[in-house]
Amino acid sequence: MAVFPNPFRRRSDRNNLSKSSVLQESKKTASTSVDIAIRPKEEEFTYLKESGNFYDIDNPQDLSNLREKIRRYSIYNDTLSTVITLTSMFVSMGPTIVCEDEENQTKLQSLFESMNFETFLQDFVKEYLISGEVTSFAAWDDDAKRFTEEQILNPDQIEIQPSVFKDDDHIVIGVPEAIQNVFEDEDNPEHAAAVDNLRDIYNGYKSGKGFRVDSDKIIRVVNKARPWDLYGIPIFAPALSALVQEESLDAALFEQLTTLITPTIIGTVGLKAGELGQGQPAWIPNQEELDSIKESYRQMMMAKFRLGLFNIGVDFKNAFASAQVPNLDRDYARCEQKILRCVAAGKGLLDGSSGGPFASNAINRDVYGSVIQAIRQKISNQYQKRIDTAIRKMNIFAYRSDKDGKRTKVTVNGKPVYETAFLDFDHGIMRNANDALKIALDLASAEVPISKQTLADISKSGLQVAEELRKIKDEKDVADQIGLERVEPLDTKRSELTTDDEVKSPLDGRNFE
Repeated sequence: MAVFPNPFRRRSDRNNLSKSSVLQESKKTASTSVDIAIRPKEEEFTYLKESGNFYDIDNPQDLSNLREKIRRYSIYNDTLSTVITLTSMFVSMGPTIVCEDEENQTKLQSLFESMNFETFLQDFVKEYLISGEVTSFAAWDDDAKRFTEEQILNPDQIEIQPSVFKDDDHIVIGVPEAIQNVFEDEDNPEHAAAVDNLRDIYNGYKSGKGFRVDSDKIIRVVNKARPWDLYGIPIFAPALSALVQEESLDAALFEQLTTLITPTIIGTVGLKAGELGQGQPAWIPNQEELDSIKESYRQMMMAKFRLGLFNIGVDFKNAFASAQVPNLDRDYARCEQKILRCVAAGKGLLDGSSGGPFASNAINRDVYGSVIQAIRQKISNQYQKRIDTAIRKMNIFAYRSDKDGKRTKVTVNGKPVYETAFLDFDHGIMRNANDALKIALDLASAEVPISKQTLADISKSGLQVAEELRKIKDEKDVADQIGLERVEPLDTKRSELTTDDEVKSPLDGRNFE
């Protein structure tokens, strides 16, 4: 039986033969072959991981390290430090306890002013911007009828335990290091008193479980990455790469400046054959001559008045004579913008400039003001606990005044009602005073009832209209007493001229008869 060749088998053999010939040829020319390595697939956050700046926010230790890094940059980075300081100052400007009854408002305001309230709020906001969460502890003192001094807690020593039955989660805090030292040091004169008076804290410290704090003693503001998170992340976490890049720019600039300040000098000593004359041999200095010339040049560079005299055959040049400091303004500006974007601030926040169209600055002011207002709202919502506690502990009941000014206690079903109050701030801190004054003047010219004192307040001139009117009256009285002739203001509606005295233009066709 005849066997016909298989065409598919024949094609396969031909391919195998060509492969083997290519392989043999490649072995012959292996020294000139090029191998291409396939680049591995990049993962997420490759740049941050390679730079060592990637932090897993779900890992408590990584989150603590991230906060610590932002905290250090807030001290040494001028842009971040300025933004945090100014933002915290704007947020905490002019805190006021507001309620309808003036006497109750005075009581509450004096209560919180005694705690240096505005300074505390600045530190409170700074910690919130740096750590992404801030927790403050204070308890009501029944004897002094006020709160104890607010204490901002270390976020790394706070443990949140979710609650099923309450809106507020349980907060367990660790014992501060200063108190731990007193507990451990039996020779400390305060050891016995601390153990007796702080028995609950001492037991929690010994058990390693910390101690639980009542939610009404805690105010806590958190910047959550996800609504269900228990802890917060720093507001400036998105600017971490910019902070690292700016540090690299500083290092590169410092290295360049160091190179220019300490130049590299290259010296050539010696003569070629024939340079001293035809037929003269070359002069190649020995080591002793080289050391002598080098020492002379070193002494000349160290002297205040420099004059170097050398024989022929000595030549010195600066190796980097044409080197210049690179212009890194754009790189610094890009890093600066990334930091400012975290709080929606513009460059004018740092230097007060007003470059660019006015509309862009006005919009940026409104956006930055919205961020400030959002932080204020969070603080006000949390601080309501303090206000409500003070109202109930001090039995501050609601009073309302009638049109005659008589105060009457508000009651419901014969029972007095507690006062209602809230924390408010100065809302004009981000407002352009000139624009507000122009609007107020336009409204006043349109016969909208606006007092002169309100106009003075809007202009931020500090003038008290009632006091100025009193001064004007006193000045008039003094002028009358000494017989000083009073100059009446010119009345444009009246004229002393008569029709006979009036000079009439030839072109005036009016008839005065």
